[in-house]
Amino acid sequence: MDIDPTESTECAGPNTTASTLLADEGNGEEDSDEVDSAKVAHDEAAVKTISGDALRLAAEDGITMTESERSEALGLFSKASLARKVHDSPTLQEKFELCMNTSYLNRGNGDDDQKMRLDRRVPTRWNSDFACLKAHVKFQDSIRLLTAGRHGDLEAYALTPCQFVDKEKLAEELTEVLVIFQEITDLFSRAEVPLVHEVVPMLEDLEHQLDGVYRDVSVPNVIRIAARAALLMVGKYYALLDDNEVYCIAMERASDKQTKGKQCSKWALPPVDIGSSSKLNPDSMDAYLSTPLVPHEEIEAGGGYLQYWERQRTVRPRLAQMALDFLSVPASSVDAERAFSGGHLQMGHLQHGMSSQTFKGQVALGSWIGTPLMPDLDLATTIISSKMKPKRCTDKGKGKENADVLPTTVINVDSDSDVDM
Repeated sequence: MDIDPTESTECAGPNTTASTLLADEGNGEEDSDEVDSAKVAHDEAAVKTISGDALRLAAEDGITMTESERSEALGLFSKASLARKVHDSPTLQEKFELCMNTSYLNRGNGDDDQKMRLDRRVPTRWNSDFACLKAHVKFQDSIRLLTAGRHGDLEAYALTPCQFVDKEKLAEELTEVLVIFQEITDLFSRAEVPLVHEVVPMLEDLEHQLDGVYRDVSVPNVIRIAARAALLMVGKYYALLDDNEVYCIAMERASDKQTKGKQCSKWALPPVDIGSSSKLNPDSMDAYLSTPLVPHEEIEAGGGYLQYWERQRTVRPRLAQMALDFLSVPASSVDAERAFSGGHLQMGHLQHGMSSQTFKGQVALGSWIGTPLMPDLDLATTIISSKMKPKRCTDKGKGKENADVLPTTVINVDSDSDVDM
């Protein structure tokens, strides 16, 4: 997309001094849990690729943005680093609370009425951008007073009219968009790993909501383009679902989603011609697919999908067992906390040659310890010991036997079974 920086200059960005100040303070945000530099580099490269594709596709739909609009959007979170500055200074926190008491326009928001602090951005925590921006919107009147010039050098953190006041109201619009990610990230933030049948419908719902944002002409173009980029990322994960039949089967076993599954082109099943005179075995797949949908309320009242199929054992034991096997599959083989907090521990500081498969195997193996699959370290120790033992070889010649090869067991994290070698 061609960007003309001379267009739409009425929403001009901050001056050079303010931009420099924010650049120095905004990038190192905030409480920081340790950030993996290699991961940051990978994420930045991925974002640039996705952003470029989104700009091109949006331009084809007539959705473009100027350089000024882009700068205004990027400046939102740099200025939100005011939260860190206030948090680190008891004096500023006191002045901020004074501004809150002074600002009679300060907005209340239900359970947040007692909130007295700005949320800070933390790069390694999900949804911290949303929490930070939401707090800025809530306390926007107090922030205007604090950054008005009477409380130190805080003018650089004042949001521009385009970001808060004008028709674009980027901060408020973006907050309303970011909230759609809240439910799915809350699901993955739980201590227990979510199941496949819980995650796939949420991914589908996320896609529909992002598509609604992209098509909403009342939303600023810069946010619509960002929604297009998010849709590209969702599409990437949808493509990965096709690589494993577990997702399709699990969703078909969700008894209130049969029709939804059949209508979805990715998971569509070939039509089955069931003759009117044929008597179907109730424990057959054809009989199951011909039954009407079970109301979602009925399933929830009975305790959910797993409890529903547990009760179905008396009528269709084979289908019930199959459904329980697939519905109980975790959406991830590794819990989120282990992946984020423990993943970087698998690789030494000077180790750069580890393959992605080895890394995945190490993290997965660590998450299996203490489960029925691997209750203790005995199996892992046996496998490692057998690999470390040298093969017994003898010289070639009459009467000489070839090397005895010790049997080993290879665990493939992408496979359902072990392979004896």
